[in-house]
Amino acid sequence: MNGLRRHHLRFVKKVVSRNGVNYPVYDSALLGMNSVTRFSGSLMMLKNLNGMQQVFLHYLTEIMDGNNRVSVNLGSRSDFIRYMSSDGSDPLSDKYVSQMVKPLVSLKLLLPSGKRSEYYVNPLYFTRDSEKRKSLVTKLFEIGVLELT
Repeated sequence: MNGLRRHHLRFVKKVVSRNGVNYPVYDSALLGMNSVTRFSGSLMMLKNLNGMQQVFLHYLTEIMDGNNRVSVNLGSRSDFIRYMSSDGSDPLSDKYVSQMVKPLVSLKLLLPSGKRSEYYVNPLYFTRDSEKRKSLVTKLFEIGVLELT
């Protein structure tokens, strides 16, 4: 997926003894550093989704930008289909993935931005940057994308 930050992690894999002296043997791994915060209240929304709809929503939270914007177009749907079939399972159809947007919008987990195929992942439930959450929620209320229910 695009935009993944990684940290190179070095660790002691084992210790070997030579002539009575212990020596560390090091190894390394790449550790993904991207994160998304899920806030209270989202579980009540998630219970209304089937498993694949939940997976698609979580995928969208991984590819959204710092302002919670995400494009749900042919490219992002194709990336999701490719990602989901990377383990050898049968690929999902684009029509099936396209139909997953409607329940996410009806539950207000995705908010239409006013631009075709562009949405905001609702920052009341998910955000990439907790520090910006308050200003993002305020902005979405001010431009009429987010409403009190």
